Amino acid sequence: MKKRILLGLAVMILIQFSAEKLMLTFGAGQSIYGNPPSIIAALAAAFAGGWVAQRGFVVPALLLWAVLWCTVVYLLYRIAAPVDPAALASIFRHNVLAIACSGAAITFGAALGQVLSQRRARRNLAALQAYTGFVDPYL
Repeated sequence: MKKRILLGLAVMILIQFSAEKLMLTFGAGQSIYGNPPSIIAALAAAFAGGWVAQRGFVVPALLLWAVLWCTVVYLLYRIAAPVDPAALASIFRHNVLAIACSGAAITFGAALGQVLSQRRARRNLAALQAYTGFVDPYL
C-alpha cells in the first residue's frame, strides 16, 4: 500500500475520532434522522483523507468503514445476544440508516477529496511548467 494512502487513512481516523470526541463533549445528539453531525464528520474525515492520498483512496476508506461497522455490530450483538435471540436483525434494523448514510458520506468525501486534490496538483504542475519552461518527459 502506498504511503500516501496510509497517511490518508491515518488522517481520516484522526479527524473522525476527534470530531466524535468534540460532539460528545458539546452534546451533539441523535435525532430521528440518525446522527447528522456524525455523518458530516465522516464526510469531512474522508474528504481530508482523500485530499492527502490524492488517488486510490475510495476503496481503502470503504474497507476501513466496513471494518469499523462490523466491529460495532459485533460488539452490540455480544451485548444483546444473551437477552434477545434475534439480536442481529434488531441491531441492523436500528442501525441501517446510520450504516447507509455513513457509507455514502465516506464514498462521496473520499472521491471528492481525491478529485479536488488532483485538480490542484495539475494546476500547480501547469503553473510550474509555464514558469520554468520545463516539461517532464515522464509525466
